[in-house]
Amino acid sequence: MKTRQLGVLFVAGGSAVMLLPYYLHHSGGFDFGDWGGGHKGELHERVRERQALADLAAEIAAEEEKAIQRLTQAAKGKGVSGAQVKQAVKQVEDQVRSDAKQTVLVKPHHKPLAAKIEAKIEQKARALGGLGGGPGARGGVHRKASPGAAKLPHEAPLLVPESERRGVRGKLVCGREDRSDSEVIYWREVPGDSAYESPVTPHHHEHGETYLTFAYDQGGWNNIRMSIEIMLVTAHAMGRTLVAPPVQNLYLLGKPEVDPKTGKRKQRPLGFEDFFDLERLKGQKGFHAMSMRDFLGKEAADKLSSGQERTLKGPALPGNNTDLWGRQLWDFIAKAADIKPAWGGTVLALPASLEHLNGEGDGGKGTGFDDPAVERRLKKFAGPRRLVYYDTKLQEAKLLYFPAGGSHRLLQHHYAFNFFADPRQQSFYKRFIRDYLRYQDAIQCAGDELVRLVREDVKQIAKARQETFVRRGEGFDSNNDSTASSRRGPGAATGELPYYALHVRRGDFQFKDVKISASEIVENIGDLIPRGSVVYISTDDPKGICEGCVYKRKPCPTGAAASATPGCIEDPSWQGFTDAGWEVRFLGDYLKRGALKGVNANFHGMVESIVCSRAELFVGTWWSTFTGYIHRLRGYHGLGEATYYHTTGRRNNARAKESVGHGFSREFRSGWTDDAGSLI
Repeated sequence: MKTRQLGVLFVAGGSAVMLLPYYLHHSGGFDFGDWGGGHKGELHERVRERQALADLAAEIAAEEEKAIQRLTQAAKGKGVSGAQVKQAVKQVEDQVRSDAKQTVLVKPHHKPLAAKIEAKIEQKARALGGLGGGPGARGGVHRKASPGAAKLPHEAPLLVPESERRGVRGKLVCGREDRSDSEVIYWREVPGDSAYESPVTPHHHEHGETYLTFAYDQGGWNNIRMSIEIMLVTAHAMGRTLVAPPVQNLYLLGKPEVDPKTGKRKQRPLGFEDFFDLERLKGQKGFHAMSMRDFLGKEAADKLSSGQERTLKGPALPGNNTDLWGRQLWDFIAKAADIKPAWGGTVLALPASLEHLNGEGDGGKGTGFDDPAVERRLKKFAGPRRLVYYDTKLQEAKLLYFPAGGSHRLLQHHYAFNFFADPRQQSFYKRFIRDYLRYQDAIQCAGDELVRLVREDVKQIAKARQETFVRRGEGFDSNNDSTASSRRGPGAATGELPYYALHVRRGDFQFKDVKISASEIVENIGDLIPRGSVVYISTDDPKGICEGCVYKRKPCPTGAAASATPGCIEDPSWQGFTDAGWEVRFLGDYLKRGALKGVNANFHGMVESIVCSRAELFVGTWWSTFTGYIHRLRGYHGLGEATYYHTTGRRNNARAKESVGHGFSREFRSGWTDDAGSLI
């Protein structure tokens, strides 16, 4: 039988007296006693209702054990007797059981149930022994003490217990169709995560609004994505509103769109909301965001939309233009910013709570980093990198601005840049990126479509092969066939047939040694993929001509001359793959068959990453952040260990020993596991 704690904070005379834990027992749901008999269908419905209530209750409150012990000790100092505690536990538990039992029978999934239970907790709390107050801290919300009252200790944030952090499977809607059964879903809905606010800083209802903005990285899409992840985590942890850059032309994402009505092709600039669901992000209680236009209107224009006086430093907004763009915009932002962090190659260390911020005589480090366990974690995390400690100067700055280049560039993974003294916070932010910063449903749905088509090809090939054996009068051993469903992999649980995937980066890629021929790739990793397998090839060179490959800014020579030229390939064709007996598939094969209609061509790479993430085994290109992100997606799916590199000498680097993950050349297990190695 599991025990779930919910905490109630009692306040007497404006100061914290105690944190009252009461226990709701459940085994596959709450133990509400014998609800009586009934037929089998009704019994199943009751079980479902109990579990629904358990899921809702998990969102109400989950105070940490240390906070409970600390505040209970404080209660003893105020003369609260054990009998009062016992009586309070019983009364609150009885009332909540009674109220929940009746409510869940009527509307088992009704969200107001959570608020209703909290109201009951507050009502009972105020009735006990003259104690006043309300429900316990939820999601890190801070309450101001009355005048003259002692300061409350920082309330423990709502962090999900390890036993519950797996949550439930996420959802996907494609058009009007519920596709929540799709195999591409890796994101989870974890009770409590949606309400979590950072304990490192006061929250928005207690202080004037502060901001963080940034310029997009000048590299390819996955370099941009990596910097966006760091910006989101940093803004959330600091309690800042993220100001999204305006739309612009992004590197390698300049393919024109086709108007479905007129058939005309037109290029348009792209921005944050083209790729990610900003409204979903805003649904997370601790995350706040706005457009650059709204920010300029609120904080920079001559006549502010907020009606308040302008508080940004620097010159006036040029032309009072809230649609400012390009260099003129970033020059203005640079002058208006209080701090422009030059944090390339550093670690940002954040304490576990506001009380640990910038400790006296600690050189700005903060007292929260004195703990030996924290020191050990930080030393391992940072390695030789310089440490930047979050301090009062950073906290009080109105606007932080991260330019894209030089020492300001943050080309690394969020889980290797932001260090949290509390390892549970470290895990939360990994889940935050996994569950909230995911591609728009339209992109995920396109990925689902393409995965289904690839799997259908595998089935058709297996069927044709079996029919051939029958015609020849030979036996067909599915266990030895490369398309057999008995193999262990992402399709094994559902009986889906396996396919394999490769990412082969060529073109203008600056790392010349990774550009090798198909026959060399087969030589390096061919033993991993059986003959007859369907192999999906994601590449920027589908024609097999080393398109875009250059040496000293000139197109690569062809034939024998190419073999002696760095970054050029003597035989760039894909013949080596077919010679290996592979059934090769490219994105173009499916586009010709009418797949991905209406999908912006600039999203095709993202769609392909989804296809590769679901392969039985994936082999990528060393140094490529596109390959790296596929590796992380596979980690989310539990397939991270079935990932390799075809680059000579790098075959097994994806499964190298545990590392914090500094650098961009690959992704690391720490992106989808916690400090103990468990999945986040």
